[in-house]
Amino acid sequence: MEIAALTYNDKLNYNSALQIYSLYEYIKKSGEQIQIIDYNLYDINCKNYFEKNKNRLLYNFLNNNVMLTSTRYKSIEELENFPPLADKYLITNAKYEDLDPCTDRKECYAYGIKDISKAQLEHIKCNYKALSTIFDFNEEEIKEVVDPIFLLSKDEWIDFSEKSKIELKYSEYIIIYANTVTKDMLEYTNNLIKDTPFKVYIVADKVCSLIHRAKRIRNANPSDLVKLIANAQHVITSAEEGIKLGIIFEKNLHIFYNNDSEEQVEIINKYNLYDRVIDFPDKVINTQMNYMDTLKTLQKLKENSIKFLKLKTEP
Repeated sequence: MEIAALTYNDKLNYNSALQIYSLYEYIKKSGEQIQIIDYNLYDINCKNYFEKNKNRLLYNFLNNNVMLTSTRYKSIEELENFPPLADKYLITNAKYEDLDPCTDRKECYAYGIKDISKAQLEHIKCNYKALSTIFDFNEEEIKEVVDPIFLLSKDEWIDFSEKSKIELKYSEYIIIYANTVTKDMLEYTNNLIKDTPFKVYIVADKVCSLIHRAKRIRNANPSDLVKLIANAQHVITSAEEGIKLGIIFEKNLHIFYNNDSEEQVEIINKYNLYDRVIDFPDKVINTQMNYMDTLKTLQKLKENSIKFLKLKTEP
């Protein structure tokens, strides 16, 4: 059985790279053949794309860790006219406007649709053999499933982290992970590490300044990021994937709101992480987390995912 998966993301970043990798690994370990559709992989054909080390690093990561289609599709029209050969097609991380490409094929499934209304859902439901949503839709036949990052277990992510060649010089440390590390994050970190032996690792595109006992990691591979979070005592983050990995490894999470991310708010609501949100940088929240309710929710949704993805692999 050959499955072709098309993952929609606004751009290639750690979140999308880890989602693609985990979906690929999960389906491959189920015994099925899977290829990821290399659909204009996040502006890869644009001028100067590879001038950014991060873009090159993440694309090379995917190229080395998942099976990409031999054709790099540059448009939806090209994908519609010359689709990769497969028995089944799986669209993930899609919004309503993304749900057209495979509707002319019978064996097409949508995993984890987001930002879709009931009217839109009714419009496209008949064109897909099965659909699921990433956040609750309150409809019996439309199951809510987990983000693809949650498809792999804690042990599987630990195995993945062992691919990292980064040396952890600190035995006790905090990681700050964000696109941009703000002054509030640094102030909060200083308050958190006060009177402790903790060192600090920082993984970010932009950092307003460095702080005492901090080491910045530049051009981290996805396996480096997973390793850094897996072994940290505390995780300070505003990134969705930072929160997800923190949940998987049951870390003490300290979350800064990202006002540009609706997904972050949904994750906080879904997994009962309200008390992990930082309101004021000078007020350190409880440093010990209780994951009982979070893990119950995660397990229930993961069971939905397993059932849905078994449907994909039925002959």
